[in-house]
Amino acid sequence: MKFADDVVIVCKTKREANLALEKAREVLEGEPGLELHLTKTRIVHISQGFEFPGYLVKVVSRGTLFALPSDKSMENFKDNTTLKEGRGNTFITFLKKGKEIA
Repeated sequence: MKFADDVVIVCKTKREANLALEKAREVLEGEPGLELHLTKTRIVHISQGFEFPGYLVKVVSRGTLFALPSDKSMENFKDNTTLKEGRGNTFITFLKKGKEIA
């Protein structure tokens, strides 16, 4: 079974969100033959925030929407980078499979 993933649909009301979810299910299960992963599909109010691959999306002061790196993304970043200092500057070196790439 193929699954559709990493989709966000923004609506004004919970009723609209439920209708949009049903429509998305109909469209995806039609021609593409995809299925929504029911345990991962949910409707939330934006004030609760939600995780979207590698990010925590939430509203902060005065309704501003932010996508912040998730804790897991930050740990992965820290695990795959190293700081180098020289001549008053700090450089971040990205490591991929033990090799410097930047």
